[in-house]
Amino acid sequence: MTDLQDNQQSLNPELQEEISGIATSLVAAMALGLAPEKSVAELHGRYKEILKRETLSPWEIAYLRGKIEKWPPGYAEEWASGYAKGLAEGKAKGILLVLKVRGIPVPDSVRERITS
Repeated sequence: MTDLQDNQQSLNPELQEEISGIATSLVAAMALGLAPEKSVAELHGRYKEILKRETLSPWEIAYLRGKIEKWPPGYAEEWASGYAKGLAEGKAKGILLVLKVRGIPVPDSVRERITS
């Protein structure tokens, strides 16, 4: 996959449309006299609002954070991959903990499937 900084293919269509609309409205505002610095600040503010949504994928989070924080090429993929791995590991630990607390024995083969 190419760098998420320049590629919106990993974004859902609704989010792509929303981001495009935000950018278009800010370009129009700049044409009417809004200072470029204020336009960028507004764009980043709107991206930060979108980042508060719980429904975003790791790739969408990486794309938005990369735009705000000006990540170098390739870093967004690395970040998203690490983020997704961390989420998966956390969920696996949670599942195993719930099974342990409930007194449900977990064979090694099942534990391996859960953690992989």
